[in-house]
Formats: sequence, structure tokens, C-alpha cells
Amino acid sequence: MGDNAQTTISDKQTNASENDILERQYAESYINERLEAERKYYDDRADGYKKQYMSNQTVIIICGAIIPIITVFETAFDKCEVFTDWHLGSIANAIIAAVIAIIAGIDKLHQTQSRWNIMRYCAQMLRREEMLYRNRVGGYGKKTEKEAKQLLVKRTEDILYYDISSTLQFTQKGGPNGNETDSENRTITDNKSQKQ
Repeated sequence: MGDNAQTTISDKQTNASENDILERQYAESYINERLEAERKYYDDRADGYKKQYMSNQTVIIICGAIIPIITVFETAFDKCEVFTDWHLGSIANAIIAAVIAIIAGIDKLHQTQSRWNIMRYCAQMLRREEMLYRNRVGGYGKKTEKEAKQLLVKRTEDILYYDISSTLQFTQKGGPNGNETDSENRTITDNKSQKQ
């Protein structure tokens, strides 16, 4: 009977270790196919939004600096007999001001700075979550392999949902502080949780 009990314990340990190996493989597969792919996507998008934002702001700054220079030299244009009636300085200033307004409007429409920050945040949080899981810290320490994998999936999907909810805030009309948008997002989340 003692041998049978030891065999049963040994079998359970073997099954448990096999299950742990399977759960670890599932987690690695999830990391490679979902987490890493999304992290790379967010890294690339963050870089793109950063370049776009920096380019827009550089053009706005340069154009803004040119306007007073043209205004100062406008008197020189006025003294030239050929261009007396053309008001070149005023025309140039108007064109530059229009360029600034267009670029600033497009930048605001695309929300490049906010999207850059959100994309960078998501990429960093995904990287952090993977490191916490691999080193078994930050909530992963005392978990079984299955529990650790489930926690990794939940936290990763929460990070990805943060991007979706942030996008909804940009696309939906809200109040001046986005309060209506926030309440709509909460309603969407509540409806989803009630269905589950």
C-alpha cells in the first residue's frame, strides 16, 4: 500500500510538471504571437507619430520666426519702385500664417502628440509586463504556471484595451474635458461585462 501511495504521488507530480510545461509553452506562444507583435506595432507607431509631431512643430516654429523678419524688411520692399503696390511682405506673411494654421490644424486633427504618448506608453507597458512575467515578480511570484499565464494574458489585454478606449476618446464627441466621452466609454465597458 505504501508503494501504491508513493506511485500515486509520483504520478501526480509528473502530471503537474507536464501541465506546467504545457502552460509555459502556451504562455511563450502568447508572448511571441500576441504580446511581442503588439509591442513592435506600438513601438513602430510611436516612432512614426513622434517624427510626424516633431516635423510639424519644426515647420510651425520656423514659419513663426520668419513672420517678424519679413515684417521688419517689408519697408525695404516698399522703397523699391517695382514692388511698391504689391505689398509683398503682407502677402508673404499671410501665406506663412496660412501654412502655420493648416499644419497646426492637421496636427490637432491627427492628435500626433497624444497618439505618440499613448503608443509609447503601451509599448513600454507591454515590455514591462513580459519582464515581470519572466522574472516572476509583480504579482506573478506565487502563482502557478497556469495562473501566471492567465494573469499575463489579462494584463496584456488590459493594456491593449487602453489604446482602444483612448482612440474612442479621440473619435467621439465629448465635452470640453472629455467627460461625456469617458461616461460613454464606461457604458460600453459595462455593457460588455454584462454580456459576459
